[in-house]
Amino acid sequence: MNGNVRLVTCTHASNILGTIHDIKSIAEEVHRWEGAMLCVDGVAYAPHREVDVKDLDADFYSFSLYKTYGPHIAVLYASAYAQSSLTSLGHYFHNPDTLNMKLGLAAASYELVSSIPSILSYFGPSSASRRATWTAIAAHEEHLQSILLKYLNGRDDVTVYGLEDGNKELRVPVVSFSVKGKESKDIVEKVDAMSDMGIRWGHFYSKRLVDDVLGQEGEGVVRVSMVHYNTGTFQSRASFLIVDCVGEEDGWLTLSMQNKRFTIFSMCSIGCSARISISRILDNIQRSCSNIVSPRSSTFYGRVGMLGT
Repeated sequence: MNGNVRLVTCTHASNILGTIHDIKSIAEEVHRWEGAMLCVDGVAYAPHREVDVKDLDADFYSFSLYKTYGPHIAVLYASAYAQSSLTSLGHYFHNPDTLNMKLGLAAASYELVSSIPSILSYFGPSSASRRATWTAIAAHEEHLQSILLKYLNGRDDVTVYGLEDGNKELRVPVVSFSVKGKESKDIVEKVDAMSDMGIRWGHFYSKRLVDDVLGQEGEGVVRVSMVHYNTGTFQSRASFLIVDCVGEEDGWLTLSMQNKRFTIFSMCSIGCSARISISRILDNIQRSCSNIVSPRSSTFYGRVGMLGT
């Protein structure tokens, strides 16, 4: 970087690798150069962590509000210094004294804008409660991705792209991988056909990263995206099902055990040779769930695995 640079752009977290970038350090370096500004894309970070744009010292910060469980509308923050450097895109007769007047070419969709305050309510009624919510989310998501990463990293035929550690300080629960001898599209379509699990394949608009850096030109990677409402209840009690393979081909097995129905996902659809006996599964599920299912419940449905968004 040198004095000729005026704008540096980066992601807060990679939507392929899940890696969290040190925005404060990047901002400090950028601002060493007079007139240089930092623009951050937070779309892969904002669903998972609290964002404090002033603490980050970003000049611009943007993401889609639907990623934070709100309407399908974008949000852009600009610091006072950044706004002072902008010229207006609007009518010449408007006073461009706000970011909206400078960059907003027309009125926003009012029915979408009116729902934005509900996003704050979703995370808590006060700043303190929202901070506690985000802390709990980070811990829960660390648990979720650690289970999946442990399984994937334990396979010789799987390549995980990004950090192999599930540490919440280092990555968000966006896990991408490929399987030796198998096409990413085939894996995802097979899972789609057997379940409502929302994993996906491709480059996810990070084409240069996927093609040029990861060498996955073509069908790209398999990506599993997890968020706070994905359950980990059974993962701690039946984690053995994730590190073993269930079934011969499809990796899904529906077990009827008295009045309790379980769908067990073991990632077997990506190809494996290990086997586990049905009696062992039943024995372990019986022990795992005896303290969970209410005696008055006539049916119960549980899933061991990850649901993406």
